[in-house]
Amino acid sequence: MLGALVSFFVVALVFRSVRLRDLPKLFTESIDRTTVVVAIIIGATLLSAWIIKSGMPQTMAGMIVESGLKPWQFLLVMNVLLLFLGMFLEGVAIILIVLPVVAPVIRQLGIEPEHFAIVMVINIELALLSPPVGLNLFVMSNVTGRPVGEVLRGTLPFFFLMLGLLIMVTFIPQISTWLPDLLMPRP
Repeated sequence: MLGALVSFFVVALVFRSVRLRDLPKLFTESIDRTTVVVAIIIGATLLSAWIIKSGMPQTMAGMIVESGLKPWQFLLVMNVLLLFLGMFLEGVAIILIVLPVVAPVIRQLGIEPEHFAIVMVINIELALLSPPVGLNLFVMSNVTGRPVGEVLRGTLPFFFLMLGLLIMVTFIPQISTWLPDLLMPRP
């Protein structure tokens, strides 16, 4: 809230790019966009609560562990799933839906929670650059005034760099766990 107020005053007073008569329209647009995001989060929270109450996480954890899936295979499947979900859902919704289901699985497979969290964050960051939702593409298009297609072409090198990082972090867990292990040694 404070950040929004400071941003508003910077834009209104310093840059003088907002006129008083534009405020009602700006507030309406802001409320419309915020309402959509909040509705998505509410829906994802309800779905997440239902998933937890149904016992699905424990059932799936048992099935995955019994299937003999190795940790790296599970992470590979999760990468594909998260990248796919990221094409259609917001990052917060993905976390609220997926995390309750996979938390017991990562524990049983012996995957470090920090490692999985980093893998999940990188996947969500990639999702923010992936059409059709690709929120960051639309933000940059709006900020620069350039078409989304042009912004997408400009982000492709960074997308592939992040994809390479995702592959490295997925298969070399020490990349994501060395700092927490250094700062908080395990007994």
